[in-house]
Amino acid sequence: SPTNRNHPFFVPLNPNEPLLAYHMPGLYNMDPTMRERELRERELRERELRERELRERMKPGFEVKPPELDQLHPAANPMEHFARHGALTLPPTAGPHPFAPFHHGLNPLERDRLALAGPQLRPEISYPERLAAERIHAERMASLTNDPLARLQ
Repeated sequence: SPTNRNHPFFVPLNPNEPLLAYHMPGLYNMDPTMRERELRERELRERELRERELRERMKPGFEVKPPELDQLHPAANPMEHFARHGALTLPPTAGPHPFAPFHHGLNPLERDRLALAGPQLRPEISYPERLAAERIHAERMASLTNDPLARLQ
């Protein structure tokens, strides 16, 4: 207990210098080698913790799901428009970045193969997104049948 004179945090009632905590030997460790050893041990512990976390993350079962698997409502994602209708691409022209519309990882042969393969090899829209889009379209069409002004447009 702090009232015990041998306790490291023993505080006498009238210390000589009230602003300096020299009476707390735990705060003023005079031995620099002890401090360095404590710092090294702390670094080792932190490194072991980081490595253990990394090994835990690399275990089989912590894989990140591909974005097609999380069922998001189409209106919730502002970038969903680009996923559905493709990015705003400009035709490739001579310039500083001639391959701007293409992904930088694709080589020209891969790009040609994907361009010729058609929609079955490059699914721009996943199955749940397509179902949601069809449902929303059907709801819009159903609501338009009741509105004579909207039918004229």
